[in-house]
Amino acid sequence: MDKNYNKYNTIWQEIISVLKETNKISASFIERVAFNNVESNKFIIASTSNFISSYFEKSKNFINEKLKEFSNEELFVEFITKSIDYVDNLNANVEKNQNDDDEDNELPQEEIVKVQPSSRIINTNTSNYKPSNSFVNNKNDFNDIKIEKVRDSRRISNLNERYTFDTFIYGENTTFTYNIAYTIAKNPGITYNPCLIYGGVGLGKTHLLQSIGNYICQNSTRLKVIYVTAEAFTNEFISALRKDQIGSFKNKYRKVDVLLIDDIHFLQNKESTQEELFHTFNDLYETKRQMVFTCDRPISELKNITDRLLSRFGRGMNIDLKPPTYETKFAILKQKSIEQNIKLNDKVIDYLCLNINTNVRDLEAALTKLGAFQSFIKTDISVEKAMELIAPSASQLEKERVNFSVDEIIRETANYYELSHYDLKSRKRTRKFVVPRQIAIYISRMLTDLSTTEIGSDFSRDHTTIMHAIEKVESDFKANPEVAKSIKDIIERLKTKS
Repeated sequence: MDKNYNKYNTIWQEIISVLKETNKISASFIERVAFNNVESNKFIIASTSNFISSYFEKSKNFINEKLKEFSNEELFVEFITKSIDYVDNLNANVEKNQNDDDEDNELPQEEIVKVQPSSRIINTNTSNYKPSNSFVNNKNDFNDIKIEKVRDSRRISNLNERYTFDTFIYGENTTFTYNIAYTIAKNPGITYNPCLIYGGVGLGKTHLLQSIGNYICQNSTRLKVIYVTAEAFTNEFISALRKDQIGSFKNKYRKVDVLLIDDIHFLQNKESTQEELFHTFNDLYETKRQMVFTCDRPISELKNITDRLLSRFGRGMNIDLKPPTYETKFAILKQKSIEQNIKLNDKVIDYLCLNINTNVRDLEAALTKLGAFQSFIKTDISVEKAMELIAPSASQLEKERVNFSVDEIIRETANYYELSHYDLKSRKRTRKFVVPRQIAIYISRMLTDLSTTEIGSDFSRDHTTIMHAIEKVESDFKANPEVAKSIKDIIERLKTKS
């Protein structure tokens, strides 16, 4: 490895040690960063998320002082966001090459490069390295095949590729849950099996659950992963019974390597489904295959679930996904505003963080509302305007949620678009019906405390379809201000009638 790279990486490790000793950073965040390279006077550090970068940015001046002290050069730290695998490979590759340097110190530099497996080379200094065209073509062909396999694996597994560890913004209060999920993804079936993640609505349970699946599909395409909601599992089981295909159903769920089941609270009062899941659980557990579940409450609060199934859920790791702290909310809003191209100053973000204390979904709904308004006025939003637009406090927001049922939202949305409420619940797939239906689903998510599974039952749709509708409406805000206006109008109509 390049001697300069080793030199600068050693300096970075010294700085990390000082940061730890002075308690300027949390030890749990250290493995989420790695020295990348030096360009001109830029000392570039790779991190796994914008949140981690912003966390280290707080110590930027201190780091720059230590850079000058340890290197005797005018260097200034900069942070770039890379994938978890990229950062892990940087750290692993540095350790490996440091060992190689100790053992083969007399070897010429080019010889060291030759003996390294190509998949482990991190391209830190490529000015003198020109790979052959055949190598590049073979590598590209291999990457294309791998990408296609990952896509197939995700499609078969029912996973949404947006939900990854890289896009999950976590803070001090969610670090433990995040690290447990990440450990499971790296070692499925070995540690923390089974695992139950529980917590309130809109805190990121589905995101973490699918992140586990996406990581495994990305890195272990030979492993079979299935993500399913408890509702979809139940419906599929009932269908298999009716069609006399219960054997196929059992084979599907008992031959997986990783089973991810969302919203197990849906299983309350579903005795036959509970019986089937109990036997599926036993089969997977005895053969050391990974299971992860989510629930909106601790298992002790579930009603009408058989004791033996409850004991299975409680057998492994049970972790509570807690509401975000102020710092985490701030980081989430910063990141989401960048993704949605919404320009908010820190004072506005501060106001949102201090006044919305329910969950991440409500934070994102407030941000979307401000973004929609900004798209109309074409100017920055002041704190005063944010206060006017996001008037409800957390308690008022909860009151709003109680006042509206999904049926009321469906009827008001149908009236707005001059349709019947039957049209919005129907299977009609023309744009005339699809767009209003998706908007009604989105508003139901905003103004009720129901899970996507519970909302889906009112629309006769499954969890995945509801999630797709919500994501579609969120993306349409950027391209179509009329969507934002329609949502605002429908909500105002609901409030007027309440």
